[in-house]
Amino acid sequence: MKATRLTCSPETPTRSADRSTAQLYPHVEPPRLPVRTRPGRGGSAGKLPDRRSPTAGSVAITKQVRPVQDSSPDDDAGPSEAFPRPDHAAFRAEDLHHGFDGRGRGTSGLFFGGDYNPDQWPEETWAEDVALMRTASVNLVTVGVFSWSRLQPSPDGFEFDWLDRVLDGLHTAGVGVCLATPTASPPPWFGRLHPDALPVTRQGVRLTHGSRDTYCVNAPAYRQASVRVATELADRYRQHPAVRLWHIHNEYGTWCFCEHCEHSFQEWLRGRHGTLDVLDDAWSTAFWSQGYSRWDEILPPRATQYLSNPAHELDYRRFPSASMVRHYRVQKAVVAGRAPVTTNFVLGGWVPVDHAAFAREVDLVAIDHYPSTVGEAPAERAFAADRARGWARAAGHPDGRWLLVEHAAGAIHADGVVQSLPEGSIAEAAETYLGWTRSDGQGRRAEFDTQR
Repeated sequence: MKATRLTCSPETPTRSADRSTAQLYPHVEPPRLPVRTRPGRGGSAGKLPDRRSPTAGSVAITKQVRPVQDSSPDDDAGPSEAFPRPDHAAFRAEDLHHGFDGRGRGTSGLFFGGDYNPDQWPEETWAEDVALMRTASVNLVTVGVFSWSRLQPSPDGFEFDWLDRVLDGLHTAGVGVCLATPTASPPPWFGRLHPDALPVTRQGVRLTHGSRDTYCVNAPAYRQASVRVATELADRYRQHPAVRLWHIHNEYGTWCFCEHCEHSFQEWLRGRHGTLDVLDDAWSTAFWSQGYSRWDEILPPRATQYLSNPAHELDYRRFPSASMVRHYRVQKAVVAGRAPVTTNFVLGGWVPVDHAAFAREVDLVAIDHYPSTVGEAPAERAFAADRARGWARAAGHPDGRWLLVEHAAGAIHADGVVQSLPEGSIAEAAETYLGWTRSDGQGRRAEFDTQR
């Protein structure tokens, strides 16, 4: 199966190359775009090993979405429209047009590539990276998923010069870019300035910065910061010829039980149930004396003395999904333009996301998949592919089209150990994913050649 090289349309504006890009990619004249001048820093210091390979691809979506406004719940207010409709089985009519117009646009054919993190490597290795991509027929790489601290090293300072050179070099080589918004990994300064936006566990422990996903999706400061960095990226790169797709956030699924979630949950419940009497009936709160007299008595299902109300728990799985869709919609509205937009669905029982409903929000369904055991890897891959195709078809995507953004072809991480898969597993994984990308509608895998 031969990969198709991505090209730029003839009307795409260009600008002359600067010395830094010409030195990195000396054999070609890179097309450029007019961009705003900002102060920046040079290449990374320190010499790291040259040999490495890009891993995992990414993709995007497009839809017009209106920003939503928060309001504090009160006893007399009616149903709230600040969140997507809680009943995902039947979206409002006005929601449906958000996705169908853009679904499938710019996503036909085969994307082949992976996540590319040039900001984590010395700049002098970038030319080698691109040369290896061309040798491997890579035609799409995801860039910038975890680059927030590099793009915005301080609250009021942005640095895009390095990303300019990366996108120019990739475009010159015929490699398309799935440009990510880096909101899954806020920088250290954000947590220092907004400690209330850090996530809180079910046990009431506020987590600190030191890993990824250190945010609460319902914290106003986090949502504002997300929109700001997405806006800066969109203003600068929306028309860049390398950008083929937009990748919003990364693997929505972070839990939080903080006070921001408490107030937003009360608002969401009021929108879902309408009145406390309806909620009490749905939750069977007569059991164990749990009847509520005010909305602000309803808290997230934090650690409690014994067993939690299962209906309470269930609604608190639905609620984060609505919050994450809202966060996605606002960023999508910011970056929407000529390129489609998506986000990568992470699979697992711990993920509080309704992916079937989320598939209606994206222009291309995209999943990450990491099998849990060596023995079950083939079956898990087939099931993941079938789910992705099913979500895509149900949401109206052409041909049930979907994208595998991240996966582990040769190894499984289980019980704290990285276990190698048997010989031939990489080819088997490719055939499994590709075979379940298309079918004859009867569950049988389509027959088509796979280059090993």
